[in-house]
Amino acid sequence: MKNKRHISLLLLLSAFVAIRMFATTPTGEWVTHMSYVNGQHLAISDNKVYCVASGSLFSYGLKDNAIETYDKISGLNDVYINDIAYSSSSETLVICYDNGNIDLMNKDGIVNIPDIKLKSLYGDKSINKVDIYNKYAYISTGFGIVKVNIEKEEIAETYKLSNGETNIVYGVAFLDNKIYAATDNGIFKADMTNNNLQNFANWSQISSINNQNLPVKGIITFNNNIIVAQYNSSDKHYYIRKQSTEDQWNVLKKTTVFSSFFTNNNILTIANGTAIRCYDTNYNETSISSYNFTSPDFPKQNSIWVHQAISVDENTFYVADQYQGLIYYSKSYDSECLSPKGPATNTIWDIDITNNVLRTVHGATTSDYNNTWTEGAYSTYRDNFWTYKARRNGGEAFDEYVGIVTDPQNVEHFFITSFGYGVIEYKNDEFIEQYTDDNSTIINAIPGSPRYYRTIGMAFDNDNNLWINNSSSTVPLHLFTPEGDWYGFDSKLLPSGMRYGTIVIDDNNSKWVATPYFGDGIFVYNENETYDDDSDDSERYFSIKSSSETISDNVYDIAMDNDGTLWVGSDNGVALYYSPTEIFSYTSNPVASRITIPRNDGTGLGDYLLDGSTVQTIAVDGGNRKWLGTASSGVYLVSPDGLNVVHHFTEENSALLSDNVRKIEINHETGEVFFATEAGLISYQADATQSNDSYDDLKVYPNPVREDFYDDITITGLIDETTVKITDVTGNLVNQMTSNGGTATWDATNFYGKRVGTGVYLIFCSNSDGSQSAMTKVLVIN
Repeated sequence: MKNKRHISLLLLLSAFVAIRMFATTPTGEWVTHMSYVNGQHLAISDNKVYCVASGSLFSYGLKDNAIETYDKISGLNDVYINDIAYSSSSETLVICYDNGNIDLMNKDGIVNIPDIKLKSLYGDKSINKVDIYNKYAYISTGFGIVKVNIEKEEIAETYKLSNGETNIVYGVAFLDNKIYAATDNGIFKADMTNNNLQNFANWSQISSINNQNLPVKGIITFNNNIIVAQYNSSDKHYYIRKQSTEDQWNVLKKTTVFSSFFTNNNILTIANGTAIRCYDTNYNETSISSYNFTSPDFPKQNSIWVHQAISVDENTFYVADQYQGLIYYSKSYDSECLSPKGPATNTIWDIDITNNVLRTVHGATTSDYNNTWTEGAYSTYRDNFWTYKARRNGGEAFDEYVGIVTDPQNVEHFFITSFGYGVIEYKNDEFIEQYTDDNSTIINAIPGSPRYYRTIGMAFDNDNNLWINNSSSTVPLHLFTPEGDWYGFDSKLLPSGMRYGTIVIDDNNSKWVATPYFGDGIFVYNENETYDDDSDDSERYFSIKSSSETISDNVYDIAMDNDGTLWVGSDNGVALYYSPTEIFSYTSNPVASRITIPRNDGTGLGDYLLDGSTVQTIAVDGGNRKWLGTASSGVYLVSPDGLNVVHHFTEENSALLSDNVRKIEINHETGEVFFATEAGLISYQADATQSNDSYDDLKVYPNPVREDFYDDITITGLIDETTVKITDVTGNLVNQMTSNGGTATWDATNFYGKRVGTGVYLIFCSNSDGSQSAMTKVLVIN
C-alpha cells in the first residue's frame, strides 16, 4: 500500500506540470525593505563581519561570502540600532538600540533584555557604545554604565560615576584591572578589584590629562595603553592621546574629525571621516583616503566618509562607509561594496506603484511642512531589486523630494515634487527638466531665491494632464498638459501661506486638495475644462464639519473608495463624504459623516472611528477595505463600511517598524501593501487585489501545496465578490468563501477547521449574478 500511495502521488504531481505557476509572498507575511547605505558600526567574528548601516543590521560571510539581513521579521526586537559588539567567548553578538533596548544574538536564537528601555530612569536612555570584556558587555549610556552578563543573559550592575549631575558615557576600556570611562566631563576610572563599583565614590576623575574636563568621545585599549579621543571645542579639534604611564598622556594625532577606534590583529584603526589611520604596535602610521570599487551595482563615490574600520591585516580592511555601507578594501587590488540592496534612505515621504514598479522619494520637511534642505533622492524597486539615485551618486542637486507620480501611459516617465525646487521630470531614470517660474506657472514663495518653489501633491486626470499644488503661493493649482503647456489657477477663497498635500480627482474632474497645515480642511476646484477661462470655474474651501461641530481643520490625506465615497484622514480621526461629486450643489458647508463603532457592552453606545487619533494616510484595496495609517497607533485595516477592524498592526504585535506611519500604498496587481514608517519601509502581503472583468487570468498558488506549507492558498484573477467553492474530486463541498476584490484565500481546511487530506481539490468560481464562472484545481499534499 505504501508503494501504491507513492505512485499515486507521482501521478498527481505530473498532472500539474502544465499548470502555470505564479509565485509571490505568501498571504499574511511581511517583508522589510531597509536602507543599508550609511555604514555606521562593525563587529567581527570568526565567520562573519557584522555591519550596522542606516540603523539596520546585516552580515557578510568571511568564508561563504553570503550576505544575511536581520530585522524584526527574523527575530530582532526593535529598530534603530546604535551599536554592536561581538563576544568571542560567548559567541554572541550584542545589539543595542537607541531607546535602551538590548538583544543578544547567538546560534541558539535571540534573547531580549528590555530593562533599560522599560524602566523610568533619570537621564538619556539611549545607548552610545557597547564594549566587551570577559563575559560581560559594558553598555555606555546617557546616565552611566550598564554591565550585562552575556552568559546569564541579564543585567548584572549599573554604575553612576559621580554624585550630582549624570555623566554621559561614550565608551569604556580596560587595563591592569582598571576600567576607564570616556564621558562628557573627562575620563573616569575605577579599580575592578573593588566589589562595589555601583558606589560613585569608588570612581575618580583622571586629572593628569591636559584639560581634564573636556569631553572624551572615544576610548580603547591598545598595546597596553589607553587611547582616547578628547575634543577641544575652542579649537574644534580632536586630540588622540596615548597614556604612556599612569600620569603621562602624549598626543598621537590631532584631527578635526573623529568617528571611532577599533583594534584587531595588533593594529589600531582610527576612523576619522575622510580617512582611515592605522597604527602598528610601534605606533607607525599609515592612512587610506580613497578606494576604488569593482562592483558595478554601486556607483563610485568621489570621496569617502568612514565611520568605522576593521583591519584584517596591514593591507586589507572592512569599512563602514557613510555612502556605501560595508566595503572590503584591499591595497593590492580594487575594493568591493558588500551591502545588501535597498532604498537610498529609510526616510520615505511618498510611494508610487505603477505596473509592478515601485518608486519612493526621500526628502524631508519638518512635521509642519517647513524646509530642512535634506538631500533629495528617489529609489526604484523592480523585480525584487532596489536601485536609487541621489546627489551622492550622480543625481541632481535638489533637496526635499516629497511627492512622486508615474505617467499612466509610460511607467518609465515620472514626476517628483520638491518642497523647495519645484517639479522634477524624469524619463528612463534620466533627468529631463526642473520646472520653476522660469519655465512654468509655478510660483516662488520667496521671489529671487532658487529654492522656495514648494510643490507637494500631484495627480493625473483622465486626459493625462498632470495637476500639481503649489504651497505658500497665490496660485494653488497648476496644470501641465501632455503637449507641454502650463496653466495656473488662482483662488478667490484661499488665504496666503497655505500648505497643500494630497490631490484626488473625482468622477466630475473636480480636484480635491488636502490642507495639512495653516489650512482649514479641504479645497475643491473645477476649471470646467476651460483652462484659459476662469469665469466658469468653481471652488469650495471648508472645514471638516459634522452637523453639530467642527471635526478638524488639519486634513492629512484624502482617498476616493471604490464606491465613490471620499475618506478623509485628519488629526481627529476619519470623516466621510458620500456624494463628493455633488460638492458644488451645496449652498452651505458640506456635512461630513463619521463612522460610529458600537461598544457591544450593553450600553447601546459607540465611539467614532479613530476619534482623537491623527490619521496620516489612507489607501483603498481591491476589496474596498481601507488601510488607515496613524501617527502613533500603527495601521488599521477596516471593512468597506468602516464598522469592523480586520487588522490592527502595531510595532508591538507585528513586524511593523514604527507606529508612526507616513504613507501606505498598495500594489493592486499582487495585493502587497507597503508602509512607509518613521523607521523605514515594510510590506505586508494582504488578501485583496484589484478585481478583474473576467476569469481569464485565474491562478492559484502555491500549487502543489506541500506538506510543510501552512500559509493561506491564494486564488487570484477573480471578479469582485466572486463566490469561491472548494470541492473534492467526487463533488463534495469542502469550503466556501467570497473574494476581496480579485483575490480569495483558503487555509486548506474544511468547514470544521480541519486540514484536508492529500488529493486534488476543485475550485469553482462564479460572479455575483452567475453570468460568469470558471474552474481550476489545486493539489494538496499531507
